[in-house]
Amino acid sequence: VQARPELQRELDGWWSGALWDPRFPTSPCNARANVSHTTAAYVLGALPRSGDGPLVAAAIAGDAEGVASLLASSSRAGATQALHEALRAGTDPEVLQLLAAHCSEELDAWLPEPVIITWARCVCESGGSVLGSPVGERPPRRRRRCGVEHLDELLAAGANINAVGRGYESALHIVAQRVRETEEDRDRVQGLLTAWHQLVARGADASVLDGDGHSPLERLSRSQCRELLAAKR
Repeated sequence: VQARPELQRELDGWWSGALWDPRFPTSPCNARANVSHTTAAYVLGALPRSGDGPLVAAAIAGDAEGVASLLASSSRAGATQALHEALRAGTDPEVLQLLAAHCSEELDAWLPEPVIITWARCVCESGGSVLGSPVGERPPRRRRRCGVEHLDELLAAGANINAVGRGYESALHIVAQRVRETEEDRDRVQGLLTAWHQLVARGADASVLDGDGHSPLERLSRSQCRELLAAKR
């Protein structure tokens, strides 16, 4: 690395955006931890800003034309930040498609985390609903939410549905944790169960172990497991 300064610059640029940095192994952010409770807003807040404001703003606003124009001169890091922000905003799938295609090599990277993990967090934070809007209808900004159509765009761009986050948690771990936390809210639980089955139907593996050696199902109570397995797929 010392003999190749350009490689050193690339590595510095890459790790500057990651939540886990091997250059500083004792950093508090590097401690192995269960981060299933973490919100998408918290994760994105940990990502340094790098002059990508206009692109992020256009992505959140659902301005496909503006996003396409800005991507022509935007760095990959800017597109990655905008992609995660667009997921939080539940922006139009067309915008998501443009951004995902531009940063396809980083869809599973911890920059700030795999996009599938961000999708799962956003779905859980919106109440678990993954129902999309009718074709051709764009909901008002305040009513937009991340849905299954966004998941399909990410997968079509090459995202790994079994990608794991910093605590080795998969999207199913995220959903399972939220099911356990919202057991009393039946409507929300049903929405989360639907999200679970949408993930499984697209190849999500329920046997993946997190950093503590637990599968997603092990985060649920026995009654919740029975309800999950009995629910209509």
